[in-house]
Amino acid sequence: MKRFILITALLLSCGLAGCRQDHLGDDDGPQQVAVELPVHTDPMTVSTHATDDGALRDVNWWLSDANGDVVLRRYQTASTLRFECIPGTYRLHIAANLGRDMESVTDPGSLSVALGGDADVLPMVCDTQIDIPASASSVVQLPAVVVTRCAAKVSYRIAARPSDMELRSVQLRSVPLAVPLFEPDAAPSNAPEDCTDGKAVALSGRQAAGDLYMLPNPQGTVAAITDQRQKNAANAPRCASYLLIRAVRGDKVLAYTVYLGENNTSDFNVKANRHYRLDITLVDDNTADTRVSAYTAAVEDTFGRTQLGGYCYHAPSNRLTVTLTGDEHAPAVRGRLDVLEGDAAAFRLDGIAGPGHDLGSLRMGGSSRFPISYAPEIFTVGNSRLRYRVRLTDEYGFSQDYDFAYDFANFLYIHASEGVSVQAANPLYSRTEAQGQGTRATLLCLEECRLETVPEAGYTFDGWYADSGCTQKLSAEKVYLFRPEEKRSEIYVRCISSATPLDGRGTANCYTPTEYGTWYSFDASVMGNGRATTGIAPKRLSGVAAKVLWETGTTRGAVVEQAACSDGRILFRTGTERGNALIGLFDAAGDCIWSWHIWSVDYEPSFYGQEYASGETFMRENLGAETTAVTDTRSKGLYYQWGRKDPFPFPASADRPTTEGTAVVQCLPGYAFEVRSNTASATKYPAGCYTIAWATAHPTVLLAAAPNPAGSNPNFYGSWCYPLDDNLWGAGDGKKTIYDPCPPGWKVPPREAWDMEHFSKSSNSLGCGWNMHYSEYYGITFYPYTGYLSGAGGKYAYCLSDSQARVWTNAAWAGTSSQSSPDKAYYLGISEAGRAAFANGGSRDEGCPVRCVKE
Repeated sequence: MKRFILITALLLSCGLAGCRQDHLGDDDGPQQVAVELPVHTDPMTVSTHATDDGALRDVNWWLSDANGDVVLRRYQTASTLRFECIPGTYRLHIAANLGRDMESVTDPGSLSVALGGDADVLPMVCDTQIDIPASASSVVQLPAVVVTRCAAKVSYRIAARPSDMELRSVQLRSVPLAVPLFEPDAAPSNAPEDCTDGKAVALSGRQAAGDLYMLPNPQGTVAAITDQRQKNAANAPRCASYLLIRAVRGDKVLAYTVYLGENNTSDFNVKANRHYRLDITLVDDNTADTRVSAYTAAVEDTFGRTQLGGYCYHAPSNRLTVTLTGDEHAPAVRGRLDVLEGDAAAFRLDGIAGPGHDLGSLRMGGSSRFPISYAPEIFTVGNSRLRYRVRLTDEYGFSQDYDFAYDFANFLYIHASEGVSVQAANPLYSRTEAQGQGTRATLLCLEECRLETVPEAGYTFDGWYADSGCTQKLSAEKVYLFRPEEKRSEIYVRCISSATPLDGRGTANCYTPTEYGTWYSFDASVMGNGRATTGIAPKRLSGVAAKVLWETGTTRGAVVEQAACSDGRILFRTGTERGNALIGLFDAAGDCIWSWHIWSVDYEPSFYGQEYASGETFMRENLGAETTAVTDTRSKGLYYQWGRKDPFPFPASADRPTTEGTAVVQCLPGYAFEVRSNTASATKYPAGCYTIAWATAHPTVLLAAAPNPAGSNPNFYGSWCYPLDDNLWGAGDGKKTIYDPCPPGWKVPPREAWDMEHFSKSSNSLGCGWNMHYSEYYGITFYPYTGYLSGAGGKYAYCLSDSQARVWTNAAWAGTSSQSSPDKAYYLGISEAGRAAFANGGSRDEGCPVRCVKE
């Protein structure tokens, strides 16, 4: 085991020259005798328990006569001295384990010894008088002389009782720099400059044990000390030696001082050739015990405040703060900062660049703050990682390191206009948030970042720009390879809407695009026309997605190829075929909250209005008719339950079967057409399914026979809605309502829109419907055979037997001739004989076409 001992001989009598003498005197003097003198080590005196440190490596010895003159001197490694001398009385000085021949020293009493270094033996000495008798034998055998150690041994065993305390170091402090070699226990110096501190021994964990060595330091006694807690710096002699134990507990740095001596109270003597064994238990960090001093240290910086996804971006100023909190005995603390990784020239502390910075003396009982920054021109793979260390060192030499490491990246704002999103290939970090009508993407990247625009439905990419006014174009390509030139950048991307607005003349529940493969848009925040009417008040819609619920034909996407919701508008692209479709608006929960009928035809219905004798202008076809070919079933138009805004498909053929299947329709899963009829299975469906709100959320469900709770037995209305509402299509005030199914500028007609005096048949048209006169002097229009749509049997039935042509009016029948009469509504019927009349027997749950009239 290394004992860290350095032996130094000091030549105090520099003017004298030493010499090695093997014999003394002249030929006429007394005869010399041969002498053998063994050298042994003295057992170390212990304060608590014994130990043994007895190695002898080398021996210097001086033999002096009665006058003090050295008559014989030797240096050897053997432990037995063999020499010849004249019998007599001599003084013998032995210095063992000095590590070299001290032949130049003629006065051994002038030697001093200092401890330190890495020698692994202790200096030992003997200063004694010996008598060498005359002898007739060949060799005089003298008793062994004993050498004693010039150092004291301090053994420690330390245990930290608190479970969260950790030992860090132990150190002998205030030990003599040197002592006289042959009088080590002489009165010591009381000048602090004659003392030094031993090397700190690093510890870890909660227990430690070891040995330390020091030169003797007999500082005497203080009789007034009667309790070991009084054996502290305030009461100890100025140069008394002590053991300094460093530990940490949480963020608290602790210093425990244990003064040495022959007892635990009044004695401060550390003597040569003594072994002091200390059993120390650190009970707590109570600084009320003056043997304990403590301070807490907290070191923090603000780089992490500008951090996203684990990466920092440049901020113009940051701060390093060192906070020290300690008691009155807390030691002074200094600090130093060293850059370990990164561009040291780009790191600045208080405006000064460089890899190392002295923080100076730090304020105890407060905070020391330092402006810091890390600002390369741009961040690259080579400089993006910053790692630095703050080391705090107190006046006892105890140090603690605080390491900081950050990854930096260049910061980029991408401002995107309405209708476009930006995708980045493998960014270090990305986040997108709403900004006005568009978005703002936040990205972190290093040397380059691949950006790609994704225009939304109905928008066309315009370009990348360097300014918010979009005057400095960076690129016209959808893919842009961004290479940062600064640590913080902003770029702008713009898309231009390519969708034709359909709501320029007002909003409605039906829109009529006329072009193939074209983007269109309309306001998706408004219910129908958005107007309040008698008993009906619209609410603002707030949807997040749009889906095509169904479309006519055999191919999905042929009528409406794509639909989307963006910024409160629905955008859709027409396909390659004419027809009808229904687009639903969905909320964040995935529920359908409204829907719009898309009537895609090759003409604008308003161009073909027909002014009837009443002065009202009607559409030429029924709402939803896909052709004017009278023999085509698509000329019938779509079917509506009275008061509902959402259509149902026309029958499969144009002739007059009593029942006919539905034409081919492509439906979104979950939105296939179905019938809910209480007459097919009594009270199968509850009243909650027969409300306006439920019907709005389920636009493909045909509701038949709403339950009437009146009476002891279940009675069923001929209505899809309970309770009845006579104003759903504006009969109360004649105004278009939010549930009206007609396009902007059109509405469901009142009865007065037909002048029945002049509305009469002209001819039957190929057995598919009636050509009707609609004015006094001219004008013929076609009304196809439609019958009505019934779901009373639990399935779709297109009934054509009682009247061959029907269209709804907006009027509910207010008759009172029977209990069931309130569930009726007026329709215009053209009988098999071609006679036109208003029938009041149309149950509201039946489906009939609508022929819209101008508002």
